[in-house]
Amino acid sequence: MQRVEDASPGTTTRRLGFMRNQVQVPDDFDAMGGDAILRRFEGSS
Repeated sequence: MQRVEDASPGTTTRRLGFMRNQVQVPDDFDAMGGDAILRRFEGSS
Protein backbone atom coordinates (compact mmCIF):
# COMPACT_ATOMS: atom_id res chain seq x y z
CA MET A 1 0.00 0.00 0.00
CA GLN A 2 1.29 3.45 -0.88
CA ARG A 3 1.05 6.45 1.34
CA VAL A 4 -1.00 9.27 -0.18
CA GLU A 5 0.23 12.80 0.37
CA ASP A 6 -1.10 16.14 -0.82
CA ALA A 7 0.88 17.82 -3.58
CA SER A 8 2.74 20.94 -2.58
CA PRO A 9 0.86 24.17 -3.32
CA GLY A 10 1.64 25.50 -6.79
CA THR A 11 2.58 22.13 -8.25
CA THR A 12 0.63 20.02 -10.68
CA THR A 13 0.38 16.27 -10.70
CA ARG A 14 -0.19 14.28 -13.88
CA ARG A 15 -2.88 11.78 -13.13
CA LEU A 16 -3.46 10.21 -16.55
CA GLY A 17 0.09 9.87 -17.81
CA PHE A 18 -0.37 6.12 -18.15
CA MET A 19 -2.95 6.76 -20.88
CA ARG A 20 -0.71 8.98 -22.99
CA ASN A 21 -1.19 8.26 -26.72
CA GLN A 22 -4.00 5.79 -25.96
CA VAL A 23 -6.97 8.05 -26.75
CA GLN A 24 -7.77 9.87 -29.98
CA VAL A 25 -10.08 12.87 -29.74
CA PRO A 26 -11.65 14.25 -32.93
CA ASP A 27 -10.92 17.88 -33.83
CA ASP A 28 -14.63 18.77 -33.53
CA PHE A 29 -15.03 17.17 -30.09
CA ASP A 30 -16.26 20.41 -28.48
CA ALA A 31 -19.04 20.76 -31.06
CA MET A 32 -20.17 17.12 -31.26
CA GLY A 33 -23.90 16.83 -30.72
CA GLY A 34 -24.25 20.60 -30.60
CA ASP A 35 -27.17 20.68 -33.03
CA ALA A 36 -29.18 18.18 -30.98
CA ILE A 37 -28.48 20.08 -27.77
CA LEU A 38 -29.43 23.37 -29.37
CA ARG A 39 -32.73 21.89 -30.62
CA ARG A 40 -33.58 20.78 -27.07
CA PHE A 41 -33.17 24.32 -25.75
CA GLU A 42 -34.84 26.06 -28.68
CA GLY A 43 -37.67 23.55 -29.09
CA SER A 44 -41.25 24.20 -28.04
CA SER A 45 -42.02 23.82 -24.36
